[in-house]
Amino acid sequence: MTIHTARDADLTDLAADVKALLVDRGIAARESPLDIAPLPGGVSNDVLAVTGPGTDVVVKRALPKLRVDADWYASPERLITEARAIDTARAILPRHVPPLLALDTDRQLMVVGRAPRGFGEWKADLLAGQVNPNVAATLGDLLATLHVGSGADRAIRTAFARTNAFRELRVDPFYRWVSARHDDLASVIDSTVDRMLATTTCLVHGDFSPKNILTGANGLWIIDWEVTHVGDPAFDVAFMLAHLVCKARHTPSLAHEFHSLAEVFLGAYLSHTRHPLPELDHEHLLRQVGCIALARVDGKSPASYLSPTARSEVCQIARQVLLHPRPTFELLWRN
Repeated sequence: MTIHTARDADLTDLAADVKALLVDRGIAARESPLDIAPLPGGVSNDVLAVTGPGTDVVVKRALPKLRVDADWYASPERLITEARAIDTARAILPRHVPPLLALDTDRQLMVVGRAPRGFGEWKADLLAGQVNPNVAATLGDLLATLHVGSGADRAIRTAFARTNAFRELRVDPFYRWVSARHDDLASVIDSTVDRMLATTTCLVHGDFSPKNILTGANGLWIIDWEVTHVGDPAFDVAFMLAHLVCKARHTPSLAHEFHSLAEVFLGAYLSHTRHPLPELDHEHLLRQVGCIALARVDGKSPASYLSPTARSEVCQIARQVLLHPRPTFELLWRN
């Protein structure tokens, strides 16, 4: 068994648990040599790529303390939620969600299928200036399909009624954190949170951002379902839009292209949800975008790719949106 060291952590004990699980579940043979290597990205989990004869999977372990400078804790039980969410979402979007292969609650490990070779994070493409409107249109369509396909399902509403992980990983470190640091915005941020938490329309991914979209020549996968819950669909839409705003400030020369990308994504989403779901309140959506964009520069896990100038510009945009009595989408794209 070949083990590669992850960041500053020793993977030996984890790798032994991973191999034991894979052997127990028949995913790997006991005598098979396995290559176990950490995958980059995320701050909330250990994520390992495991390959060997007949084995090509990803194994995930939720961390109780996230890898950020600030103290940020979340229950590892969210891994159970993620496993259920993957199964549920795959039934709605069968070609766009990785298959769940195993869940071991004792070892706190989950195994999913690995994306086809050649797939990569959409985030990396966007940061490299590769702006593909077809991906945005597909994502708008898929998100709408998820929301529409789950809204009236009683079993889904029961299974994902709890919002603990969403509060620990989104509400507190994003909304509450920036509310406490921007006194003049606290009222509008808190009222936006209250409305969001009171809304239980459909299944919400909760981390619908470019880093959780894997794209390739043969399709697209949506990953990282650990904060899935029944809630406010505006959050998912706003989360993607806020990340596109940040990408536009990262590469100002492509600001127009990112603006168009956002319009394509939103247009595709709205065209598929206009009748089955309640109409999206654009002012509420924009305030969500403002809150999330502000959290990307002042929250517990700020976007590392933004320069000081870009961070200042994102902060200014977010503040304009949140302070405006009737915000419009144009505010997101002003220089």
